[in-house]
Amino acid sequence: MTSISKRLSFGLFLSAVLVLAIVGNAEDRDILMFENGDALHGRLDSATPGKGVVWNREDTGSPITFELENIAQVKMSGDGGQSGGSSSFRLTNDDVIRADMVSLDGTNLVVKTLQAGKLTINRLMLASITPGRRIAAAGFTGPNSKEEWTITPPESWTLKKNALYSKGSGTFGREMNLPDMASIEMEVAWKTHYPEFRFSFYTDTITSYSGNNYCMRPSSSYIRLYRSGSSSGMPHAMFNFMGKRKAHFQLLVNKKNKSTTLLMDGQMVTTWTDPNSFAGGGTGIALYAYSNPLKVSNIRVSNWDGTIPRSPSKGSDTKEDVIELINGDKITGDLLSINSGNVSFGTSYATLKIPFDRVVKVFLSSEKAERARRYAEDVRVHFHAGGTMTLKLDKIEKGKVTGISENFDRASFGLDSVQLVDLNIYRDREDEDEEGW
Repeated sequence: MTSISKRLSFGLFLSAVLVLAIVGNAEDRDILMFENGDALHGRLDSATPGKGVVWNREDTGSPITFELENIAQVKMSGDGGQSGGSSSFRLTNDDVIRADMVSLDGTNLVVKTLQAGKLTINRLMLASITPGRRIAAAGFTGPNSKEEWTITPPESWTLKKNALYSKGSGTFGREMNLPDMASIEMEVAWKTHYPEFRFSFYTDTITSYSGNNYCMRPSSSYIRLYRSGSSSGMPHAMFNFMGKRKAHFQLLVNKKNKSTTLLMDGQMVTTWTDPNSFAGGGTGIALYAYSNPLKVSNIRVSNWDGTIPRSPSKGSDTKEDVIELINGDKITGDLLSINSGNVSFGTSYATLKIPFDRVVKVFLSSEKAERARRYAEDVRVHFHAGGTMTLKLDKIEKGKVTGISENFDRASFGLDSVQLVDLNIYRDREDEDEEGW
């Protein structure tokens, strides 16, 4: 049976959604995000430059076609179901490729990715290498809709463009089925001198920060981790929020060991071990905001392998390559090659042979670096298992994404590995957010 596509201009979109219910049935789990902040549930059929995005819904009978220029993002349902690569490779255009190392020489980096198989990356477009252990696929990423959260009171939080905004004192919570070893991440932005909230995890109450749980609470000069009940006498980590207006929080919890490690913006803050029995009475999370406004986004819950991320120093423009080792040594010179698990690194006094698993980070010289050219058809793909990839889109069709990049030539991968697709990524956007963030 032939489907007749309907092309709707962006100017007619608002009229269309008066006829269509914003949320379709259980099969309509992908989300189309428009440039004006509107969202439409459904299922992505295809996307092609010059032809648009073809969108399916059970209640429309035939596909709808939207122009690409009106789309900001497509969020895909599912969780990917697999782990990502063992190392991270940051490119000069800020893409992050999660992959297993194969080899590196003076011309190319060769890696093996879960999504796109083997990629050969131009070395001049490589900014840094971070060896590490395999990344677990996320069990939850969001927020995606207000309906997936329990909000108390209902008017205390609103959702816009995949972020939750507090409108006054109140809680959002969700049953997460947290595993015994969990990584819980979120980005929080605030307008005051420090973020005022309580975040409870492994909780049996998702409507407040009370209940049987653990709690994280920032203050003006410290962050406290404590078990449910009184926080008096509990240890806290000193932290100065002066000048900060947002941060990436990550909690790594080992239920068996009763330990919680807190990182902010990738840097270790503290590890606390409960001297008593594990206090978590459930597997949910809840965040309570006080009267000062908050924005919460990029919530990610996943299995944790027990490894505490190492925190290398930040890179800077340099004429030479820099390698940092697990014992804290930092060496400048020339990264010659990586083969068979060994790094060959040239210095003014010797050529060093270093096991790859003893490397914390490698920063490549910025003096000869090149950056991939930008194209109007470029999209930025975010993967369930972590990492991003910018491609000049050829097409998304029949469950496959194909495109090209000067970083690694052509790539093709399954749509089921994709969490988000950002479109119109180079468009100059004024701050149209009425929340003022």
